Amino acid sequence: MLESIGRFRRYQIHRAAAKSAARHSRAVHAWDFDSGVHQKIDLFATDLVIVLHAAMRRHKQPAHFGEIAAPRDSAPSGQALSWQARLALLADQHWTVLLAHPWLLQIAASRPLLGPNMTGFYDAELAAVDGLGLTDIDMDLIVSLLDDYVRGAARGAVEAAEAQARTGISDQQWWQTYGPLLADVLDPARYPTAVRVGAAAGAEFGAAHDAARSFRFGLQRIIDGIALFVGQTGGQH
Repeated sequence: MLESIGRFRRYQIHRAAAKSAARHSRAVHAWDFDSGVHQKIDLFATDLVIVLHAAMRRHKQPAHFGEIAAPRDSAPSGQALSWQARLALLADQHWTVLLAHPWLLQIAASRPLLGPNMTGFYDAELAAVDGLGLTDIDMDLIVSLLDDYVRGAARGAVEAAEAQARTGISDQQWWQTYGPLLADVLDPARYPTAVRVGAAAGAEFGAAHDAARSFRFGLQRIIDGIALFVGQTGGQH
């Protein structure tokens, strides 16, 4: 009898958590970006995490629904990665998670989801640059630099995808419509470099911009810069 009551109680709690999650999900997807988006989404995410974590604490069961699958520091079995490769892997996984869950970009980085996976990801990022002779503050700043870059790049990619979904036309179709209008009023002699490079990029990408290629290009340049910083300061601490 007691066991049956316990099972029913667990069912009630998980059902309440699922309803709360569904309610917040609907609000997030039907969002009015002109009215308090950041404040409201912070409240939604915080409320959802509190509900699910309460269920976890009471019943010691993982909140599979509530915990966003954070990036993980994973390498092929038996393969040792350099710290640069580990940072690149983590950044790439972070990018993938943000594209899969774009509403995460509306949560302030200073007020992240308070879950074990997110904390574990931060720890993995720090571990990648640990032991390089850097101070703890340097390590934290490097991780912040990398995360800020990934979030910025992901936001641009999400905006492009949302524009296509909202208008029903691709970037390529948009340029096919408006490109000739621009050519009619643009003086190539006045903007020779922009015209030359823009034409080359358009031919290469099939559009004005390739978000994934731009992300990976910028990521490698940032990691190169971090490596230079480590070489200059790592041995001084």
